[in-house]
Amino acid sequence: MSRWKLGQDVTMTKGIGTYNYMAPEARDNKPVKIKSDMYSLGVMLYNMLTKELPILEDNREAKIIENDLREYSAKIKDICVRLLKKNANDRPNTQ
Repeated sequence: MSRWKLGQDVTMTKGIGTYNYMAPEARDNKPVKIKSDMYSLGVMLYNMLTKELPILEDNREAKIIENDLREYSAKIKDICVRLLKKNANDRPNTQ
């Protein structure tokens, strides 16, 4: 979704992609950045671990089903939860 070059932070204002993998800001047609890709990575991680997509709540927060992740370490659960935060500022940094 986000496009970037070394040393530049480019903001994309229109997004194309699979809805369930799009960050909340992309779904709301707001500018997206690298942290939007972090959300998509979280969806892929959750999907790989559970063979399910996270459930999107009415407020567009991804609902993590803790029971679906019970067989994985606390560190993996924490990474998944942090990647799927609704607010981009709450997601992990890429550096």
